[in-house]
Formats: sequence, C-alpha cells, structure tokens
Amino acid sequence: MIQRTATMERKRGRPKTGARNTAGAMLDAELMAKARQIAADQGVGITAYLNEVLRPRIATDYAKLVQKTAAILRETDPARKKGGE
Repeated sequence: MIQRTATMERKRGRPKTGARNTAGAMLDAELMAKARQIAADQGVGITAYLNEVLRPRIATDYAKLVQKTAAILRETDPARKKGGE
C-alpha cells in the first residue's frame, strides 16, 4: 500500500482527454433514448451512429451556408462594384 506523503501533490482539475476531437451537445432525452436503441440494434456505439446520421445533413447545410456567404461577399465586395460600374 502506497502512503501519500507531503511531497506527493495531488492532481487537481479534470483529467486530460487526450487527442480526441470531440464536442458536446444537449439532445432531447426521448431522441437520445431512441438513438441508443437503434445503435444497440445495429451493433454500433451511440457516437458512431449519431455521426453517421448527422454527417450527411450537416455537410448539405454547411455547403448551402458557404454558397450563401460567398454570394453575400460578392455583393458587398468594393473591388467588384468599382469594376462593374
């Protein structure tokens, strides 16, 4: 048995998460329960299941956002206004 001495400092704070590339979000409890059941039935983890379901939708919505932002930038670019007028 190891005894703690005065020279052994106790680590404080949250443990390091490593090199994971993750983020958290709050989901409706009913949706999460259904997603867990589906993931278990498919034999995959909840994270893998949600990534698979969300990735195509987010990719589509993000592409629309990029196009919308590019259009706004083209409309407000002073260099384009001077050359076009």
